[in-house]
Amino acid sequence: MIAALRASRYVRTYEHAVEAGDHARCLAAIEKAAAIRPEDQEIVVFHAYALYVNRRYDEALEMLLERDKHYVASGGRDRWCAESTGLMGQIHYHLGNFVEARRLVEAALEAAEDLKMHWAADKYFLGLFLLEEGQLLEASKMFRAVEEDEPAFYYQRIQELFAHVQGKIE
Repeated sequence: MIAALRASRYVRTYEHAVEAGDHARCLAAIEKAAAIRPEDQEIVVFHAYALYVNRRYDEALEMLLERDKHYVASGGRDRWCAESTGLMGQIHYHLGNFVEARRLVEAALEAAEDLKMHWAADKYFLGLFLLEEGQLLEASKMFRAVEEDEPAFYYQRIQELFAHVQGKIE
């Protein structure tokens, strides 16, 4: 029981660090939680996300694939499967594997819809794919959906996108 409480405390520290954009702290906190509860699906996905935001893409992808190999093989399909799939899509996007990234992001959005959940990050990445394909109206709809679901996430990503575009212009 005490170990579970400690793991929960580390998860809260992780969540606060994610909100603050403190990637190193979020990774350190979730690694402590994972050492206490390595089989906890929430912690596994959070750990992979912490690796992802620290640009340790291969490690994050390997962790998610290992998780899914065991969990999905047992017939699991829940929130953490959907999050894992979407996160794998985002990782593949950053690795330049756009076909696989889009397939995974679309699968995560389909799973999220089945679970009656909203995934702003996956909608954002699908919006990027649509934008790159020149489907401006569809991309705009997707970005508006992100803004409605999670305004703070939307504005953070838009600022990042503008900075990226500005860097290309200069």
